[in-house]
Amino acid sequence: MTTRLAVLASTLAVGAAVGLHGCADDRASIQIQAICAPSDDCTFSGRCDMQYIGFPTLDVATSLTGRLWLFLQVENQLPDNEDLDAGRLNTNDAHIDETTIEYDGAPFPPVAIGSNFSVQAGETAVVSVDAIPQPLDALTVLAAYEGEVVARVRFRGYYDDATRFETGEFPITIRVCNGCAPVACAGAGTCPPDSEGQLPITCIQ
Repeated sequence: MTTRLAVLASTLAVGAAVGLHGCADDRASIQIQAICAPSDDCTFSGRCDMQYIGFPTLDVATSLTGRLWLFLQVENQLPDNEDLDAGRLNTNDAHIDETTIEYDGAPFPPVAIGSNFSVQAGETAVVSVDAIPQPLDALTVLAAYEGEVVARVRFRGYYDDATRFETGEFPITIRVCNGCAPVACAGAGTCPPDSEGQLPITCIQ
């Protein structure tokens, strides 16, 4: 997965123009639903085994990378529209090819992250999100900061009929601290990988 930092000025301008006309986010097709709690073996089915109900946290004292890696449950609420009698295959499977994030509470630029996830029609899937990607250099930017940062996540992608979608915004409030998330796994494997200094985290059994 590649990450490119980008100022999304044109996107924001279009969004502002749309807002003036009273259009609401599309939350009825592809919907971001929950933050998953990492599993003991770092594998997932099509949905969260458990929903994380704590506070996503980045500890700048114990994190090695400044990255905050989360798993999100996403649902494709469009039905399978296959109708073989009419000669139509299902075209409502969704493919996420970009994650965009804007931030409140920290001087991070908006980011656009290339993604490669699929969510079948009428199903859920668990996908990865760099809520704070490593290239943002959070350990330096947030070294003296303790408080909250909001990451406003959206997914973009296409359906099998080649039309494109953008999800509604999914705000994630992140606690930034210095020393509140001590090393949890003592050199053992972590889920997400290499994620000491963040919550949620699970030590791989």
